Amino acid sequence: MKAILSLKSKGRRSSLRQYRAKQQPGLSIFSVNVALQGSIGLVLSMSTTGYPIVTADPDLSVHGGVCSAVQRGDIVHKINGEYTEGCSFGALVEKIRRTRPLKFEFVRPS
Repeated sequence: MKAILSLKSKGRRSSLRQYRAKQQPGLSIFSVNVALQGSIGLVLSMSTTGYPIVTADPDLSVHGGVCSAVQRGDIVHKINGEYTEGCSFGALVEKIRRTRPLKFEFVRPS
């Protein structure tokens, strides 16, 4: 989380290359792919830093537990390769509801 905030405070868009270049201990990046229509089993809200975050443990009964790697507090960094920072929450929700397949990229701070 500190890496995200430090990049944001310097006015730069945070990218995977910047995360990996810093290789901060405890900061992990992982992807989740969702191919089927319907609920993805995640509860999201917009954080004060401008990123959507997971606010509840995922519903593992949805799509055979495709989001089982996700935990409360994980940050949605990209959806289908597009950065989530600065997007309106409504636009993100619509994209998640209407687009398949979806590739989420999460960042897990320690």
